Amino acid sequence: MEKNCLNCTNVRKVVMIGCGFVGAACSFAIMQSGLFSEMVLIDADKSKAEGEALDISHGVPFAKPINDYCNSRC
Repeated sequence: MEKNCLNCTNVRKVVMIGCGFVGAACSFAIMQSGLFSEMVLIDADKSKAEGEALDISHGVPFAKPINDYCNSRC
């Protein structure tokens, strides 16, 4: 890969295991920090992970872009 690539992106990924109150709050804070470009949410209850991923995606317009996924799509 070329060092002076103008179209290169720095892909940083994070995984949050558990989407309870603490996991959801941490995921939202991670989204707002802008440190990562992709986030995966994993929970025993797939609908909970999917709901949190949707909630986080609604906050993206107020932060840096991030792709979020839940364990039901992985």
